[in-house]
Amino acid sequence: GVLQGMLGDGYRIAEEGLNGRTTVFEDPLFPDRRGMDAIDMLVRTHSPLDLVLIMLGTNDMKDHLGTTNHAVARGVRALCEHALSVGAESGKKPRVLAVSPIAIGENVEETWLGGEFSSRSVERSLTISSEIQEQVGQIGVSFFDAKTVARPSPTDCVHLDAQGHAQLAAALAAQVRALIG
Repeated sequence: GVLQGMLGDGYRIAEEGLNGRTTVFEDPLFPDRRGMDAIDMLVRTHSPLDLVLIMLGTNDMKDHLGTTNHAVARGVRALCEHALSVGAESGKKPRVLAVSPIAIGENVEETWLGGEFSSRSVERSLTISSEIQEQVGQIGVSFFDAKTVARPSPTDCVHLDAQGHAQLAAALAAQVRALIG
């Protein structure tokens, strides 16, 4: 909604966020939240699309999933490839912008999310953007690093607060305008 407000009436943003969503990994504690399971339906529902923004990866860094940054980046790439393929079915292949996650706050273990995220997750969140950028660059997808403009809320060290949403939306508004006018 914040991005829609910044872009104005000439754009239509269809938000499809879901807490706990992963890229391609099944989370036994939060079942049925894989982005790969939803991407076909979401792209088809909203097609034709000019641009698809994909910002996933944070939940993939939960300790109990045992993933690597390379595997998470490959998951983002797979989602981007799928969005391009499914989107092209409408006769108009959309552009795709992969947005890497914000950094996880260093005090995450002291929050209610400490059982899922750890100092290892924090370290991974600081370096995952380069892996994602490399993967999506290989398929011609645009990239934006969210941690360059926004930080997590001190409340849980994972999610954005109102200020973080505004900062990220402003940066993404510029990206959207540059990519599709």
